[in-house]
Amino acid sequence: MYRSITVDGDPAARQQMETLLHTLDGAGEHRFFANSADVPLAEASQFDLAFLETELPDGSGLALGKRLLAENPRLNLIFTTTRRDDAPEAFALYASAFLIKPVTEASVRDALGHLRYAPAEKLLTVRCFGAFELWCGGVPVRFARSKTKQLFAYLIDRAGAMCSVKQMVCALWPEENAISYANQVRVFLSDMQRTLQQLGVGEVLIRRRGLVGIDRSRVSCDYYRWLDGDPVAAAQFHGEYMSQYSFGEITLAALTRGTED
Repeated sequence: MYRSITVDGDPAARQQMETLLHTLDGAGEHRFFANSADVPLAEASQFDLAFLETELPDGSGLALGKRLLAENPRLNLIFTTTRRDDAPEAFALYASAFLIKPVTEASVRDALGHLRYAPAEKLLTVRCFGAFELWCGGVPVRFARSKTKQLFAYLIDRAGAMCSVKQMVCALWPEENAISYANQVRVFLSDMQRTLQQLGVGEVLIRRRGLVGIDRSRVSCDYYRWLDGDPVAAAQFHGEYMSQYSFGEITLAALTRGTED
């Protein structure tokens, strides 16, 4: 699972790369830009790899690669081009790969298998649009109890807000007495914490004085990207949100209003 950016002025080439990356690394986070000026350099430390066309509408992809490396020396650069003459300068930047266009699934797979640097850290990947699912390192996360997954989905839905045991009980059993289910919630939280720690992502869960929340910075989530105004995430929303859980209906209504505005 990778966090990548693709910068290419050709819409067809960007679409092709989007299709390939979602095929080869469907659990990863992939963003696409037409110009170097659109690339958020301040976020470079969050990227594992960058697919850069050497000739961009607003400048050189090679120059962009240098700027990205200045922000993140462990960034894997993969250049895509029709100009073979750019290869020496690309490899002078210690590029992981130099792909002649049109790129193929085989060439991208090979590039991903020979990256210079491994991803810096594990990141929990969450899908909210459609049915709720989560992965770690591209592998589905399995909790010991199905209610633990439901509780984790509720915490994701709260988007970083700290939640009390009573709030969590009401989300899982909206028609029941909150006090009678409090101990069960604590069992689910223990299961959640233990599973996440075993996966090496225990820091995603924040616990303070009886309150529990999610550290958004440690989660790759389509809903969170939507909240941040990411147009790719907006395009991924097709009218469904955590479809197996009723507590998502309020957020679904907000998402639907947002797409209509």
